[in-house]
Amino acid sequence: MHDGGIAWRLRLRDERGFTTPAMVVALLLTMSLVFSAGQVERVSSAASRVQDVADASALAAQNQVASFMLAARVCDAVVLSLALTGGICTGAGVACLCVPGGAAAGDALIEAGTRVFDARDGFAERASQGLDRVQRVLPFLSALRASLAASANNGGAAGHAYHAIALLVQSEGLPLDLSPHDEGVEVAKDARGSSVDIKDAAKRAEEASHEAADARERAFQADCGRSPSACMQERAASLASLPASLNPTFTSVDAWSFKVGLDRALAYYGARGGDERPADGSPEERMRSYLRQCFYEYATGEAQRSWVSDGPDGFKARLPFIPRNTEQMRQTSLYTDNLFPVGYDDEGAEVFFAYPGAPGSQAAHRWGSLAELEAAEAATVPDGILSVEGMGKVAAASTSVDNGFEYHFAEFCEALADYDRARHRLDHIADEVKGHARPLIDRVGAVMSRAIGSRIDPRPPGSMGCIALVVDASTLDPAQLMASPFVQAARPLGARVAIAGATMIEEPAQGDDSALSHVLDGVRERVGSAAGMPEAALGCWSAALSAYAQGQEALIGGVSGVLDGLPLSSQSGLGRWAARALRDAVSSVGLQPVDTASLKAVLVGTGQVASASSDEGARAFLRIKREAGAHPLVLAGPLSVALDASRQAVHGVFDEEPGYLDVASIEFEGAGMPPVPVRLPIPRGASAEVLGRADEAFERVRRQVEPDGGFVSWDR
Repeated sequence: MHDGGIAWRLRLRDERGFTTPAMVVALLLTMSLVFSAGQVERVSSAASRVQDVADASALAAQNQVASFMLAARVCDAVVLSLALTGGICTGAGVACLCVPGGAAAGDALIEAGTRVFDARDGFAERASQGLDRVQRVLPFLSALRASLAASANNGGAAGHAYHAIALLVQSEGLPLDLSPHDEGVEVAKDARGSSVDIKDAAKRAEEASHEAADARERAFQADCGRSPSACMQERAASLASLPASLNPTFTSVDAWSFKVGLDRALAYYGARGGDERPADGSPEERMRSYLRQCFYEYATGEAQRSWVSDGPDGFKARLPFIPRNTEQMRQTSLYTDNLFPVGYDDEGAEVFFAYPGAPGSQAAHRWGSLAELEAAEAATVPDGILSVEGMGKVAAASTSVDNGFEYHFAEFCEALADYDRARHRLDHIADEVKGHARPLIDRVGAVMSRAIGSRIDPRPPGSMGCIALVVDASTLDPAQLMASPFVQAARPLGARVAIAGATMIEEPAQGDDSALSHVLDGVRERVGSAAGMPEAALGCWSAALSAYAQGQEALIGGVSGVLDGLPLSSQSGLGRWAARALRDAVSSVGLQPVDTASLKAVLVGTGQVASASSDEGARAFLRIKREAGAHPLVLAGPLSVALDASRQAVHGVFDEEPGYLDVASIEFEGAGMPPVPVRLPIPRGASAEVLGRADEAFERVRRQVEPDGGFVSWDR
């Protein structure tokens, strides 16, 4: 025993500490620490769950603000697209009026434009009121979202009882101005009032254009359209042997021009004049050859001085004049020019030689004209063969039968003169049409430009973010979490409070896939299936909605697509002119594409949200947060300012509907369609019971952050 006692003492002094009592104590201490840590972890986890609920409540409240932003953007899109649609319909209608065949479509489009502008103004007024009304109740809706998100987590093993409130930053929204624009309605009414004048002038212009087209066709046929039958081209090839380079043939009047005929005549008469020779040496034939030479030189000069111009200033021409008989010849330089040698006879009287080189003409002392010969009744050498009628007969023969070039050239010149008269008449009437239509189209462009400049930039309550305050009013018994003999039972945990902040960020759309695009597509489908408007007007609406997101290029493309489907082709070309004028007007409006990115709620620090606004509630919250950060035990009374601001919003005006709130509706008067509403989704069950639960949440949060003692420990 002595030896055993010695051994025992020795083991107690063993420096390695592996004695049996020491091992037992170590094991007990370890078990106690393990179970204590587990209990602490379970208590902390159960207590911190309120933060997760606060985060969810903040996101739910901010998502309600995002829904409002979507509704506001939809209203902006509808207002702008209706203004653009009204302008496109009115401008396209005016373009149709410029074409007799499009008058009915023009009247229908202008009427549709009037209804669309009326619908735009009515919707703008209703949307302004509706959005402002929703802004006033948005704090309530967000608080309700937060409350419902929190209460959805109630129950469970720990019997959680969550209550939440939400503070929107900023607390009040800025007014949204979507006021009506009278200009659109006025320009549509003026277009309707000018309809009769435009249609009448367009009809007269079409008649004049058909006359001009007929004259052009006749001139073409006379020049080369009848080839290889008799015509200017065929006669020039046969009589003057003109090569193809100087004597071209055209198979279509569209590729041909009046200049072709004038150039052909110039080449023909130049060639005939250069080739002219007497058939024999008789005085009569030498005189006739000389008269023909004079005629060809005159005709060449006329062809050289003739021209045509068809440009922006209209059609202008200098027409050749080829005499067909003696009377017409007297109106030309062939009658007045000094073409004949004049000498003296044996008795000293003046005589006219019939041609240069006639017997005795070498002694001629001057040159004289046929007019002088006829007035003086002078003698001629050879005697009696020169006369005014002789010159008149040069072109008369070839003009009266179709085997002569002059026959077809005279037909060409007559058609050219008819075309010139018809074009002058057409240009005058076209100016009348443009005088009515141009101001209307310019005003349409101005209306569209103003509509683009009258966009809204929504700044609703919560546009800078929101702060959610959540309290878990349930009592948590730690013993229920994990029973253990190693941990002494603690007193139950009281109510837990957490705060969370959220704001909105833009989530870029993938192509055309965005929430705004989906909503607008739905509006387009409902209007398209219900509206009793012309198909072209619905095409204008579709183009305007597409342009809202895609910008100026899409707007121009949409207008072009609408115009391409209208009956704007006419002989006068006024329909195409009006279409170009409308495209030019639309090209200058400068529509920038709208950012269709969806808004998404994300969590941020509450201090970041509160510091973004100068609201009284936000300033109070930020102040107590700073004080709580510096001194955990502080007087929390200033928080009541923020609570009161939110509670006042909760008790604002609210008209309940099942699952949505009507913002405004699209109504087309006289179109035979029901209104198409623009709606904002709201939480279902927005009843007095839920409102009472929200009040209870305010009281529980207030009691938690401001107990009767006036002091609270705020755990950051």
